Amino acid sequence: MALAARQTDAVATGHGCDGSTILATPSQSTVFAEGLLWCRKTDLTVSHLVPSGEDCVAHVAAITGSSSSVYVEGLLCARKGDGCDAGSITGSAATVYAG
Repeated sequence: MALAARQTDAVATGHGCDGSTILATPSQSTVFAEGLLWCRKTDLTVSHLVPSGEDCVAHVAAITGSSSSVYVEGLLCARKGDGCDAGSITGSAATVYAG
């Protein structure tokens, strides 16, 4: 089982310009893990920079990975190691797991 991914947990973007960012406030407001809102598949990162030609431009990215069986308010929950942007979620709760 993997640890719960929550609002403000770290993400390795997997691209240049900004190699890391954090998860934004999720689109649900009732399920918490260790006092922070639990993120779900399709929730977003905060705005960060991504390469565009020779420039860096702002963008947000969605969580693309998730549990295959645990739902939070109708959407699959996100966990440490799940896909996000061109990388993955690297931060998490310390004691809350989801299969």
